[in-house]
Amino acid sequence: MSSKLKYISRKTNWIIIEGAGGWFTPISKIKRISDWVLKENIPIILVVGIKLGCINHALLTVEVIKKTGLVLKGWIANNINIKTIWHNEYINTLKNNLCINFLGEIPYLNKNNKKSFLIYIM
Repeated sequence: MSSKLKYISRKTNWIIIEGAGGWFTPISKIKRISDWVLKENIPIILVVGIKLGCINHALLTVEVIKKTGLVLKGWIANNINIKTIWHNEYINTLKNNLCINFLGEIPYLNKNNKKSFLIYIM
């Protein structure tokens, strides 16, 4: 992955790397995505899937990442489901407790929606 990152870095001004699965997701028998991100010293944008349990999960993830010394640029709310009655409470609680920049919110996009998610965060 590191060699591909270096190759792509020479060809563009910026790169988005999706770490699907979470900070401690295994990428081999002995390595996690977090090991690779630390090795490459990659700044992080946390994407929080808005659902039951997201507040605890996001707070734990931010705490662990901050202990590494990596730069946490901010967080994005990703509505992985149609909004629930608790949506605003989830978002406001996260905004008040994460202590990192809120960069935007991606609405629920069904698979037939061709809009790019980037229009919601850039």
